Amino acid sequence: MKNKLKQITDLTIQEVLGNEIILPSTYFKIFDKNIKKIDKNLKNENVSIDNTNIILEEFNSINKYMDKTLDNINKTSQINNKAIEAIKNNDLNILNKITEEMKELENELLLLKDSIYTDSFTNTYNRKYLFKEILDSRQKTINEGIFLFLEIPDYEYLKQEHNNIIADNLLIFIIKFVKDKLEEEQIEYTCIRYYQNTFIITIQNSKMLLLDNIISNINSSIKNSTLKSKSGIILQPKFKYSLEEYKKNENFLSIFENLNNKL
Repeated sequence: MKNKLKQITDLTIQEVLGNEIILPSTYFKIFDKNIKKIDKNLKNENVSIDNTNIILEEFNSINKYMDKTLDNINKTSQINNKAIEAIKNNDLNILNKITEEMKELENELLLLKDSIYTDSFTNTYNRKYLFKEILDSRQKTINEGIFLFLEIPDYEYLKQEHNNIIADNLLIFIIKFVKDKLEEEQIEYTCIRYYQNTFIITIQNSKMLLLDNIISNINSSIKNSTLKSKSGIILQPKFKYSLEEYKKNENFLSIFENLNNKL
C-alpha cells in the first residue's frame, strides 16, 4: 500500500504545484481524485492521517514562501512611494537611502529564491525547482536530456526499525556519493530531492548507454562501502535506479510513470 500512497501523493503534488494559488481544499480534491484513479480499493482504507500530514507539510512550506513574497512586495511598494516623493522634492539624501534599501531587498529576494528551491538537508534542489525550472506550466519538459531516478529502498525501514538519524545519514551519504562520482565523470547534472527517499537527476551532456554504464558502476561501487552508526549498526549503502531519455515538450507524468515502472 505504501508504494501506491507515495505514488498518489507525488501525483497530487505534481498537479497542485502548477497552480499560482494553492488552497488546502485543492490538495484534498486532487488527492481524492488520484486515489480513485490509481486504486479504487484504497479509498475505502484508512489512509488519511499520513497523507494529510504530507500534503499539509507541503502546503505550509509553499505558503510560508508566499508570505515572504508578499512581505517583499509590500516593501517594494513602500520604497516606490518614497522614491516618487523624493523625486518630486529633489531630495538626494532620501534617494541615496532608497538605493541602499533596494540593494537589501534584492539580496532578500535572492535568498528567498534559494530557500524556495533548495532542500538544505541534502544540499540538493527540491521538487518545486523541477516544476519551475525543468517543466513548463503544462508540466511539459522545457529541454531534452535524460532523467535519472534514484530510490533509497532502506530509508523507510531504517526509520521504522531504528530512528530518523540513522536513515537520514544513509540518505545523505548515498546522494553525496552519487554526486561526487558524477562530477568525477564530468557529468553535468541537476539533483532534485523528489520525495523523502527518491531523487530525480537531470542530465544533458551524456548518452544513454554511457550513462547507464556509469550509474551501474556507481551502484556496484557504493555496495563495497559500509557505514557504522554510533550504536554499532552496520549499514550497506545501496540504491535502485532507472533512466529515461526525454525530448522537449514531453509530458512529465508519462516520463515519471516509465521511470517508476523501470525500478
